[in-house]
Amino acid sequence: MTKPTSLRLVFDVNYAPNGVSPNELKEALRHAASNTIENGVLTGSSPAEVIDYSITVNETKPVLGEKTMAEFIQACIENGDIDMNDIPVRLARYGLMEPHDFTADINECVRSSQRDDAIEYVYDFAEQFGMFVRNNQDVLDAIKSGIGHFDDDLSDLLDDCAGDMKTKLGTEAANQCSEDPKHQEEAIQHAESWVTDNVCNSNLDNRLAAVLWINGHDAGIKAIKNVAGHA
Repeated sequence: MTKPTSLRLVFDVNYAPNGVSPNELKEALRHAASNTIENGVLTGSSPAEVIDYSITVNETKPVLGEKTMAEFIQACIENGDIDMNDIPVRLARYGLMEPHDFTADINECVRSSQRDDAIEYVYDFAEQFGMFVRNNQDVLDAIKSGIGHFDDDLSDLLDDCAGDMKTKLGTEAANQCSEDPKHQEEAIQHAESWVTDNVCNSNLDNRLAAVLWINGHDAGIKAIKNVAGHA
């Protein structure tokens, strides 16, 4: 009996889902492969026999470039996340991994780190905005004391500036992420939730401060005076 021969077919498919879920497409691809095997297509008209086989269907994601991966690993070494003594073991493990599994593993580590960066960016912004409110408390108190009436025009101005803050902060947080739309959307949602909780649904000081933050100090004060009926 001749020595068994192991072969692998790499077969990538790009779908236009048209409303079909990834899981349904995975199952369809797995079913197609099973039918091919059962119909004897793997051996054609030759006397060869299939001893055993395995089918794995994975959803591939955009692969990060070599430079991005290298910079991430370097950063992990520099900040101590990877011990220098562990590098030989990691190299051996990565060398034995399937290329797809290796890139998926590193991609997920990089994207997880970038998601953390996006969250940290929002936290940093929260600290900066809190300091901005405190540093301008006298100005905000003066604005509040001079408001002649709180009408729809002022409410609209506050809402519009809060909306602009959501857009600005969401975009900046998403820029901390990879090009994965899902992770960017998560970053945007985190930023928008912070603005909703800490500006839209917060006290008047924070809402007025958002006007100054978005428009600039002097322009923000002028915009408020234009709609608030200051004496």
